[in-house]
Amino acid sequence: CATFCLAHHSLRLSAFKRFAGLGKLEADYSLQFNNRKEYDIRRGSNAGRASLDMDLTTHIAAVNMLFDSNKTTTINVGLDGMYQVNTPDANTGVRRLIPDYDATKVGAYISINHQLKDSWIIDAGLRLDSYKIDADKFYFQTRWESLGYDEQFPQFERRTEGNQLLTNPVLDYGLYAFTVGTKYFFNDHYDIAVNLSSANRAPNPSELFSDGLHHALATIELGRLDLEKEQSYKLNSTFHINHGKLDLELNPYVNFVKDFIQLVPTSIETTTRGAFPVYQYEQLDAGLIGIDVSASYDVFAKKEADVTEEGGLNRNQQRLLNFNSQFSYIHGTDVDANEALIDMPPAQFNNTVTWFNAINTGLDFHLTNQTTLEQTRFPDNDYEVNVPLETGGFEMREVNISQPPSAYSLWDAGVSYSFFSKKNPKIKKSILRLSIHNIFNTNYRNYLNRQRFYADDIGRDIQLQFIYNI
Repeated sequence: CATFCLAHHSLRLSAFKRFAGLGKLEADYSLQFNNRKEYDIRRGSNAGRASLDMDLTTHIAAVNMLFDSNKTTTINVGLDGMYQVNTPDANTGVRRLIPDYDATKVGAYISINHQLKDSWIIDAGLRLDSYKIDADKFYFQTRWESLGYDEQFPQFERRTEGNQLLTNPVLDYGLYAFTVGTKYFFNDHYDIAVNLSSANRAPNPSELFSDGLHHALATIELGRLDLEKEQSYKLNSTFHINHGKLDLELNPYVNFVKDFIQLVPTSIETTTRGAFPVYQYEQLDAGLIGIDVSASYDVFAKKEADVTEEGGLNRNQQRLLNFNSQFSYIHGTDVDANEALIDMPPAQFNNTVTWFNAINTGLDFHLTNQTTLEQTRFPDNDYEVNVPLETGGFEMREVNISQPPSAYSLWDAGVSYSFFSKKNPKIKKSILRLSIHNIFNTNYRNYLNRQRFYADDIGRDIQLQFIYNI
């Protein structure tokens, strides 16, 4: 483990029962346990010991009732709950980045889908949640007071230990989300959907409590205890064409987010471990405009048979050579300052050619190109620092932390072979897959990867995978 280790364990139990003339009742329970260790160069008695050692245990339970006996109307009603416990190891000898906390979330929801006519569907949904975080965290007394928390949150103060103050922040959030939409089918080949939605998002523990060195990223992160919940309003539309060999979907959207939470570089801080960039969580009002486009074209397909099904004649075709293309772009703006948002993904293209049943039935080949353009819209968060000179004294230099990396293009390829069931030749029993990512070992850096400041992204990666269906 050069930088960090992550152990992940999960368990899931699910059951359902169908009631004739009514619907389907489902119950689910899942357990996740994660242990994360982050390492730094340490000497003496601490050599080899993790600088961050954190256990995160999450329990999730849900009950859902689907009423689907009515041919034109389906209703989903459900309850779910989450209980999460974070327990950092206090024996690392390093100040904890995220404190001990318990988080509970209880929610209820209902959604309705109604077919007005053969060509027109409407749907709506509502969800309510209660989210609570109960944490125990030490703050340096000077930091607590400099942030004004001594006047804003005196009820959280418990006791002082040396130059530190033990606090017990207990935060409650009432959350809601609703959506309403409609979908209209012009004919068998064209349809359009429009959806209006609004939702809350509570700040997570990292955004609230981060207070120290994030070793895996070599940055100091500072949360804010006074963050408000986000409130988004989104208008989304989808235009879909399915005609012959072509399947095309365009998805433009507009999203306004009040109190949008983002992580912004602000300065450099010098510690006994070295000099590190400082990132601070901030809030602003954001406007997001974007579009996703996906297209699939069967360059060559073989008609197997004409089979009669409910609704008429269905022409069953087997795809042999398919071209798939995807494009995404998002334009993010700080509404108040009228400037670009940080960490908005640049325009991306993804094109894949797949040859199905090549040479032999069950043998597939694919070739993929992913092109990511350079992000030209970004805020100026550069700052100046005093750099010590070898000759003595200091020199003021600008840290160009804002400039995104250059555009890049990656090639992937893969081959897979499917083993079919002897009893039913249409059922895949197992799959053997060989994939090669970044074939040409291209040097590139992803704008959304904060480790780009220190190293290139992953080079050529070869993976062998075997999937067996019991």
